[in-house]
Amino acid sequence: MGRGKNDLKTETVDACTEAELVKEYKGEEPYKSFAKQRSDLGNAKAQGKMTAEECNIATKKVHDRRNEVIGLIEANVAAHSFVTTGETLEQETKRRKIDKAKIDKALELLEDVSRSSADGSNALEAAKAMQKAVPQEFYGNGGKQASKEAKDKIAAEKAARKEAKDKIVAEKAEKDPVFAEKKAAAEKLAAEKAAEKDQEKAAKAEAKKASQLAGLKTKANHTMEELRRKLEEAQERAKDPVAYDTKKKAENAKKEEKEKETDQAETNPVPAPDKKAGAEKAEEKEKDEENADSYSSSDEHAMPVRKSRRRIRPKA
Repeated sequence: MGRGKNDLKTETVDACTEAELVKEYKGEEPYKSFAKQRSDLGNAKAQGKMTAEECNIATKKVHDRRNEVIGLIEANVAAHSFVTTGETLEQETKRRKIDKAKIDKALELLEDVSRSSADGSNALEAAKAMQKAVPQEFYGNGGKQASKEAKDKIAAEKAARKEAKDKIVAEKAEKDPVFAEKKAAAEKLAAEKAAEKDQEKAAKAEAKKASQLAGLKTKANHTMEELRRKLEEAQERAKDPVAYDTKKKAENAKKEEKEKETDQAETNPVPAPDKKAGAEKAEEKEKDEENADSYSSSDEHAMPVRKSRRRIRPKA
């Protein structure tokens, strides 16, 4: 029996490190294969043990669980591959894009060569015309020998100039010990700087390598943690789907309520108390109390004024 459109490759299943996922995908004990589950649902529907709607809902759950298991296996294999080789699908895609760009560039160069070859005949005729202006003895071994002699002459002159310069420096060093000491110190300093630069370069390369390795390890750990969390959720759902769904609904409701409170707090923030206005009110209150104290002390021995209680009758 061939592999279906949505089936995993044998290599992918074999590379998965989670045995429970592999058992559930293959339908090994204690799991039933997804095909057997769908067949049992069809038989139950045909025997009248469940309605068509119930059968469709249950079949959809089996289909969704199968897709989930396939996704978890693929994620496990991807994470394991990332840990062992440090190469992700994004990196492979980037590499292929680079290779494609190189191929496009090569094709462009080939096209340029093809266009330039159209003028090749005219260029060759022009070269032949120029060749006639050069003495015939220059071509062949004679020309090569002349070119070699010219190069050797230039190299000999360069070596002679270097030798003369070194001789002058050596004679000056013999006559002037201070110059010789400075020259040796300069050469030593140059060598030390070169060595220091090489060490710094090596240290930077090692630090960059360690940083990249740490980044790969961190990303791999995060991927493995996420995979482990998904696997635990899948196992919890397989044990008791109803309890799992109830728990997830409660968590989602709590999360939505918290997000709603956060949004409301951001939309309608509580105004901060005006410290300046509060200080002014406190100062006014203190002044009023001081005024009341001064008034009561100045009128301490004054006779109280009694108001008249006589009622004024309105005129008829």
